[in-house]
Amino acid sequence: MNKRIRTAILILLVGLVALLGLQALWVSSAYRSECRTLTQKAAILTDRAVAGYLYINAFSWYDSMRTRYGDGQQYYSGGIDYPEQKLSVKIYDPQSGDYRRIEKKYDSQAEFATNADPNSVLYHVCGVDPERFDRMLDSLFRRNGIRTPHVVETVDRLTGAVLRTTARKGDDRRFTIRCDTLPLGIDDKEGLVVRFDGSLSGMPARLRAILLTSLAITVLIAILLVLLIRILIGQQRQSEFREEFVHHLIHEIRNPIAYLKRVLAKPDDAMFPRRIPIAEAKIRRIDLLIEKLLSASSERLDIELRKVDIRRLLDDIRASYPDAELDVEIEEGITAFRADPVHLSNALCNLVDNAVKYTPATDKRVDIRCYRQSGMLCIDVRDWGVGIPGEFRPLVFDRYFRVPAHRSTGATGFGLGLSYVRMVAEAHGGKVSLTACRPGCRFTLRIPYTPCDDQ
Repeated sequence: MNKRIRTAILILLVGLVALLGLQALWVSSAYRSECRTLTQKAAILTDRAVAGYLYINAFSWYDSMRTRYGDGQQYYSGGIDYPEQKLSVKIYDPQSGDYRRIEKKYDSQAEFATNADPNSVLYHVCGVDPERFDRMLDSLFRRNGIRTPHVVETVDRLTGAVLRTTARKGDDRRFTIRCDTLPLGIDDKEGLVVRFDGSLSGMPARLRAILLTSLAITVLIAILLVLLIRILIGQQRQSEFREEFVHHLIHEIRNPIAYLKRVLAKPDDAMFPRRIPIAEAKIRRIDLLIEKLLSASSERLDIELRKVDIRRLLDDIRASYPDAELDVEIEEGITAFRADPVHLSNALCNLVDNAVKYTPATDKRVDIRCYRQSGMLCIDVRDWGVGIPGEFRPLVFDRYFRVPAHRSTGATGFGLGLSYVRMVAEAHGGKVSLTACRPGCRFTLRIPYTPCDDQ
């Protein structure tokens, strides 16, 4: 991967990280704003609910005391001493016949004014039952558009310990949005807290919409980024492939031409006749290369069916590889048949050439077996080379695919040979297949067997 591609990918990744950061800030800001709006509205409604609850509950308490102990007693009273900034509550205890007195002197006039509210006095009289209060509060919340699940807690304001709660055991919701503690009574000991569900399912619909929209945008951008990176990497690979392709093409063409130039430069040499077959093989190799390149630019081959003598064709191929041991076996009774002699010869040359290239120099042995099967002419080309790893076998007939160099002998090529063989087979109405062997592998070319009438 060159420097420009790496720089582009780095810029894209930095942009994605920055975008994710902005998304996170946006969602966090929206979340805090929604939480602040929710708690401010809930605090006002909770204060109103407490006042209504204590007013109603105080009357119920007083009526129950009168019913039980008669009308001749004052069951509670509250006192306010303005000069001393002091509040006091006297609550009658029927069991002892005495009054329980609660007093609180405040240090500032503002604190005194806040706690001089009658509700602060009533709390010591009748208290707050969280379960009953929660039902009243829930109804008030719903009438005012708050449908987020919540719990009600009474807490010790000094230690923060929860004294009573409406939370159910086993409830896995997270009540993380907390309203400010609402003081209860005149002595600053207890307070009331409302907590809202801070999970996604409990959040207000507007906030859920913001979160889901942000998530969708992030996923879409991530997908587009991945696709863009894949395109950049693909373009880089194509660029590298073109460079390698041109390099190999020049190498493949230059070697035969150099050999032909050397042969033609010395026509009077005594070795000239012996070099003619090799020169012909070199020319055939260039012709084969041209056919493969032409097939790479087309999706199909145009074939011309003519008479083909398979024995002569295989003998010519065997003569083209004097340095290899080609063992040819042809089933008796196979006569000349109809096929495209040029493309069929080139396809078999490709298979044999691969078998020779990927076979160790110490044992360049190739077996070629020709036989008939179910109306098809089958030609096996078996080698004892390095073989093809299992993960690459489904890909060997794809155009431009080559087994990675570290898994092979490092032989050069374009990845066009086997795709060309497949095109030749399909153009004839047949197919080509690969079978793994130990060692090496076997390619089988199958084409329809149509004997010629003019034998």
